[in-house]
Amino acid sequence: MKNTGKTIDEFYKNIPIVNFPKKTKILILKIHKSILIRPTVVKCIEIAWRIYISRALDCDILLAVNEGLIEDIFYLDDIKKRKKGNNRKKLYVTQITDKYLRKIFVNHLIPKSYRKRRHTNPIRYNYKIEKGKTIFY
Repeated sequence: MKNTGKTIDEFYKNIPIVNFPKKTKILILKIHKSILIRPTVVKCIEIAWRIYISRALDCDILLAVNEGLIEDIFYLDDIKKRKKGNNRKKLYVTQITDKYLRKIFVNHLIPKSYRKRRHTNPIRYNYKIEKGKTIFY
């Protein structure tokens, strides 16, 4: 989205907002800064992230989001540490080719609660795990 002075809702007013399926663990990666310097969405995801390995590997779907718009969806295959002493990890993903899932997610807006201003962490989850139970937001 170019700087037009409009909010995301005004700019994408004709694009539907996705409703996350119940009991589907979703990890959201905001890639809007890295998409400017990397050629593909996969290259943006495979950079080093500060992420909790156990929580991330528990997710069902990974969404690559650019300015609130879902660019692509992936399965998270593995997470590897980059260097000794570095707390950043590299994500390895596989693109989802299921037409049904792509129709639900790709080119839709994420819910407004995940697009709040001043949330600087580029990683979001629609769930949390407490005492062995999964709680969805």
